[in-house]
Amino acid sequence: MRAKKHVLHPLTEEQKTFAEINHNLVYQFLRRKNYSIEEYYNVVILDYVMAFQMYMEREDLQEKYAFPVIAYMRMNSAISNHFRAWNGQYGTVK
Repeated sequence: MRAKKHVLHPLTEEQKTFAEINHNLVYQFLRRKNYSIEEYYNVVILDYVMAFQMYMEREDLQEKYAFPVIAYMRMNSAISNHFRAWNGQYGTVK
């Protein structure tokens, strides 16, 4: 069974604080994967926001995983989708 798709919504004050405290994960992820911050920040930031909204709203995620795991999974997915879309539009890079 597939999980319900998450929809972004305005952040609560608690979510804003949580996002600010953990924002370094975005830069950490991009550096570890050797992606340019200037080029790929906008690619991953929405998925980062979705990750912490999902994490804050779902106790099942909080019980099973640490937030960085969820954030990295979502940002990895964002990069993958970005390249998949790019390759579909421009053809495979050789």
